[in-house]
Amino acid sequence: MKNTENIIDTIRNELSNARSDLNIPGIAFTLVSKNQILLQECFGYLEKEKVNDVNTDSLFCLQSTTKTVTAIVFLLAVQKGVVQLDDPIMNYYPDFSVNSRYGSDQETKITFKHLLSHTSGLARESRDGGVFDHKKPTWREHILGINDSWLKFPIGTSFAYSNIGMDLITFILEHIFGKPYPELIQDLLGDPLGIEFSFNIDFSTTKNVSRGYLGKYLANELDTAYGCGGIFISIKDMGTFIQFLLNKGTHNGKEILKEEYFSLLLETDITGGYSLGTDVKNQFGTVFYSHPGGGFGYGSELFWSPDHNFGFSLLYNQEYTDLIKIKKLMVSFISSILREKGVNVENSKFPPEGTLEVKVDPRSVKKYIGYYTGAFISVIVNYDEKGLYIDYGEQTDYLKPLNETVFTASIPDGVIFLLSDDNDPIGMHYYSKTEGIVNLSYNGKIPEPVEISTEAAKYEGIHQIGLYYTEALYIAVKWVNNTLQVKGFVNGNLYPHPNRKNVFFTHTGAAVVFENDYLLVDNVRGIKITQPVDYFTDLVENDPKHRFLTNWMVNSVINLLNYLERNDESAIIKEITKI
Repeated sequence: MKNTENIIDTIRNELSNARSDLNIPGIAFTLVSKNQILLQECFGYLEKEKVNDVNTDSLFCLQSTTKTVTAIVFLLAVQKGVVQLDDPIMNYYPDFSVNSRYGSDQETKITFKHLLSHTSGLARESRDGGVFDHKKPTWREHILGINDSWLKFPIGTSFAYSNIGMDLITFILEHIFGKPYPELIQDLLGDPLGIEFSFNIDFSTTKNVSRGYLGKYLANELDTAYGCGGIFISIKDMGTFIQFLLNKGTHNGKEILKEEYFSLLLETDITGGYSLGTDVKNQFGTVFYSHPGGGFGYGSELFWSPDHNFGFSLLYNQEYTDLIKIKKLMVSFISSILREKGVNVENSKFPPEGTLEVKVDPRSVKKYIGYYTGAFISVIVNYDEKGLYIDYGEQTDYLKPLNETVFTASIPDGVIFLLSDDNDPIGMHYYSKTEGIVNLSYNGKIPEPVEISTEAAKYEGIHQIGLYYTEALYIAVKWVNNTLQVKGFVNGNLYPHPNRKNVFFTHTGAAVVFENDYLLVDNVRGIKITQPVDYFTDLVENDPKHRFLTNWMVNSVINLLNYLERNDESAIIKEITKI
């Protein structure tokens, strides 16, 4: 780069400003090329009390960025010949089981590749542990918590982000190698790179480790989650790891992961937007590899560009912040670096150069109605008297046609619908302001609501879902015109299983299972709150500083009660909590 110092100064200043603007205690950042550390800079403190400065050896949690590391470790195991990417996982873990609407013995068809690319159809979380729960389980309880959950789609046909799928990989690797995963990852990858991957941090004894925050509150300690998001690492070691990625599996001239195996990491899934534990972005006319992470009070960003020989990582310890600003900051860094390398950063602007505007028959665009999914973005496309629009659940974005397939929008810059040879929708290019060109696959039209027995009216109510063991999310189940609807944690109509009275599915395939006093939504447990006024009255009177009385959580309950037309209860809760 011609003006490296100018770019470094700009990045340094913008990171410092962002830390202050976004109320982040501490930030660590590195920018590297294949053979050079261009920048390693730290800002702020390990904790809100501002006692210990962040430095390049300070530990932060990668959260979901861990998934890229998990994929590398698995490929190292493949290189050793002890396992294969297309091996069924039941060859190594015969006690595994799932429920399915798509035929019997589906668990026998799930391979490691399906888990690494999130195309297995598994739920996102275990019933026990993970992001959404009220209590911490053991590692084995966490793994067993996926058994008897429901597949969301036929194996290998779509994408659904699954934390438990990545944890299954590390659980199986432990049994293959006969050692705990923290030891295994250090042996296979950490030691050859000269870096350290840490898990299960004891904050009372570990020095130079950051604490994660959820707004003003100290986040709870991360539960055991080895494959999906458990790594603690320093920004210095992240720099080394990125150089290993840029050098395609080589470190200091020594081949650690052979290129034939490393290349598997970058092969995209059926949507074209995710490879093995790695998000694939098309931005500024070039391909990037990346993975974000966030949870338990931490956030992380990883980007690397083999074509342009640079990569960077951002680690920080405040989760409840403006993620859009973080994403835009990363985009600005990428565009500045590429511009100095002589890349035309206008290449991914919307609409594409040469797009011709033609008059479009409004009736012809109805064929695009349906559900579209990608690695981290999923949308519903629908139509009303105003025209075609994207439904995000909480808001809508009307699409203005430039021609039969190209549409401008407000939230993304625009979308391009992809058609088959028979002129049927098969996907969409979604031009995100922060993510670049995102590939979404078409999953069909959303079915009409299905009338069900009035017996199902008993399921109506408010359910509380645990978050990080300290926070709460809520979901409302509503009985409407002999149908069931859900709003909150998931949204939309529920469709009954033909043979199981208490089992329903959303249009995304997520199962909603009703038990006596709780539900499972996509395998996450929600506890029914039968008397929400009494519940919040008790909190206000006996524990007025309880985390569940934080504004956004109380507002969620108030809004969901209004959705259920229980306005008197919502008004009382609003008054007693002074929202």
